[in-house]
Amino acid sequence: MKASSLFPGLLMTWLLPAASLLVAAPGDISTVAGDGGSLYDSGDEGNPAIDASIFGPNAIAYDPSDGSYYLTTGNRVRRIDSSGIITLFAGTGVPGYSGDDGLATAAQLRFPSGLAVDSAGNVFIAENNNSYKIRRVDAMTGVITTICGNETPGNTGDGGQAQNAQISPVGMEFDSSGNLVIACGSVVRRIVAGDGNIDATDIIERIAGTGSAGSGADGIAATSSALQSATDVAFDPDGDLYIADLLDHKIRKVDMMTGIISTFAGDGVAGFVDDVAATSGRLNGPSSVEVDASYNVFIVDNDNERIRKVFSLDSRILSIAGTGVAGYFGDGGSANVAQLNNPWGIVFDGSQNLLVTDNGNHRVRRIESVAAFVPAFQPDNAIGAKSSSLRGNGVYNGVGNQKVRILMKKGKKAGIFYRLENDGNADDQFRVTVNRGDRRRFQTKWIAGGANVGGAMLAGTYVSPTVGEGESLLIVGQVKRRADRGATTYVLRSTSVSDVGKFDQAQASVKIKLQRGGKK
Repeated sequence: MKASSLFPGLLMTWLLPAASLLVAAPGDISTVAGDGGSLYDSGDEGNPAIDASIFGPNAIAYDPSDGSYYLTTGNRVRRIDSSGIITLFAGTGVPGYSGDDGLATAAQLRFPSGLAVDSAGNVFIAENNNSYKIRRVDAMTGVITTICGNETPGNTGDGGQAQNAQISPVGMEFDSSGNLVIACGSVVRRIVAGDGNIDATDIIERIAGTGSAGSGADGIAATSSALQSATDVAFDPDGDLYIADLLDHKIRKVDMMTGIISTFAGDGVAGFVDDVAATSGRLNGPSSVEVDASYNVFIVDNDNERIRKVFSLDSRILSIAGTGVAGYFGDGGSANVAQLNNPWGIVFDGSQNLLVTDNGNHRVRRIESVAAFVPAFQPDNAIGAKSSSLRGNGVYNGVGNQKVRILMKKGKKAGIFYRLENDGNADDQFRVTVNRGDRRRFQTKWIAGGANVGGAMLAGTYVSPTVGEGESLLIVGQVKRRADRGATTYVLRSTSVSDVGKFDQAQASVKIKLQRGGKK
């Protein structure tokens, strides 16, 4: 077992016998594809994606079977494999509609707007501008066919075969049953996989929206509530549907058991309001949405030039990438201070990194371990040594019950992020205590996987949820100092439930003292 504690701007690590150093940079951003050029060069194919020109990447999809991902760029779809090599996957670059029943690389596409990959690795491409079709590229043969749409925009044909329907597709996602769910502006539609695979004869149906653009009511059937401009869809682990409504500045949620729709994030007014309840926050053109395995929801806030996160534990919305100013800056550091330029699509890779199509920068950016990323409060002052091996302000590596002091102002709160990692050879639980110091001033915000356990921790020992082998548990606390200059030390101690030996224990200690004068 090992533990680390992340204070505002301060990362500390405590090591126990047989433990390795926990050095992570969750939330860092980097470029993984695109050199900023916008002109297609066939010589880029078969070479590193980071050196390739990728004009205005838009939609993006990930294939978990081989770690590759696909992105739309111009009138092409490009594939980037797990080693970072880029190749042409579909489209000649000349806009048009041709090539069905032949190789996808020889077919014409017209402004592809959405991508999805099924469980067999077949890739589905939505075309929205003067084509209005969904096409399928066979994973085994590379042959492209049309499975939905008749080149006429619209929303007719529900209840009939997909090949006869009018459709205006944008973002797409497969549900757990293999059905293809499609954001189509004023509606969300679903092609039902009749035999486990999607083909042209499968039935298409409407599952949200009325077909008339508008800002719809909550608490009613999703098919009776208007959508303004649905551009993307995503599913949480329970199978509930999330809809990015670009022009209504909201994320809507459909309970797929009851069919009832509600507003999940945004108040419908274009703007930027952050670090509040998600339904009180403001979005400005949300273009894409993703949900991680812990029910955290990630949103591309397109016109705000940001990526936002809604935390599952408290439904709070917070910006995790972008500054609100369009530009290209920040690779190698925290995404919070990096610039994006017209971000549009997002998808998780197999390591829970978030891939972002940075359209205006002609690049794909990656935010590291974003599903586990908890933005820290900014410190008034952090005392610690610089370490050249880590990025950050006041970063310090310590071993063996290392203590840290934080100097803070009257009335301010210090955030404490205490991380335990199970490096044993089996699943385990931890006994966690907070003792010494003035415990009345210590507030446990939440423990990952647990309920509201603040009282339990202060009263005695709290037994954590099960932590899998090699996995981590994050505890978030907060300390508010009273109006005096006295120092208070808080000690968090954790012990393995399965191995109660004194050596299998981790301890973190923080000493907090008000600044002189105690001014806010």
